[in-house]
Amino acid sequence: MKNIFIFFVAIILAGCSISKLHSKGANDFIVLFGSGFKNDTVSLHIDNKQIFKDRILQSDTVSGIVRSVSIVKKNNRLSLLNSKNESMNVMDFNNSKEIIVVIEINHKPHKLAVSLNKGYIIMVNSQSFYNKVNISQNKKVIPLD
Repeated sequence: MKNIFIFFVAIILAGCSISKLHSKGANDFIVLFGSGFKNDTVSLHIDNKQIFKDRILQSDTVSGIVRSVSIVKKNNRLSLLNSKNESMNVMDFNNSKEIIVVIEINHKPHKLAVSLNKGYIIMVNSQSFYNKVNISQNKKVIPLD
């Protein structure tokens, strides 16, 4: 019973974090890191711009969300946010409705084309055991299955 309560609290907290990002106004896109990260060294490039390099990411065991980093693009500005939604790095960023995401997990690159027409909330999940990266997209707040 206690585990079920903790699970629901984690879902509510994750939902609040995502809706807080969404409530700041119309975002062009949001990138969140989800399940499968286990102290992995991660670097991220979007449209050939380095967003961050060699950060250690750990997925939350209950919610499946990496809380230490997320990316928000709004008004041609790309912001790297920490777990308290404080901007750590801001850069100019112009793009079309399709972006190219290159994510390196433990120095193994994965290149993915993302069409923003499918959804502006982008969740990156790792399957490092299989050397795979999956991206899911949503137009509304992400359901945590």
